Amino acid sequence: MTTPPPAGSREAAIEELKKQIAAQRARLDPEVLKRAAKAAELSQKPAAERAAGLVPYDRAAAAEAVRLFLQNHPDAAHFEEELISLLRQQEQ
Repeated sequence: MTTPPPAGSREAAIEELKKQIAAQRARLDPEVLKRAAKAAELSQKPAAERAAGLVPYDRAAAAEAVRLFLQNHPDAAHFEEELISLLRQQEQ
């Protein structure tokens, strides 16, 4: 068994940080950790590689789908307000 590093040293700070990380990880759902690790991995790859296997986003088709949904929904005004609010939040 190794002796603990002296208090106040860089090594002691690193060990304390490792303990805090382990405690936080123990509180998280393992599936969330897996998804976070995968997201971190993907973020390091080039954009073309990250997009491989994804379906391209067709903005016009998506807008048409939303328009049709709102046109045929009984509470369209409420949904439209919510959608506009969410879009504005994404732009910020």
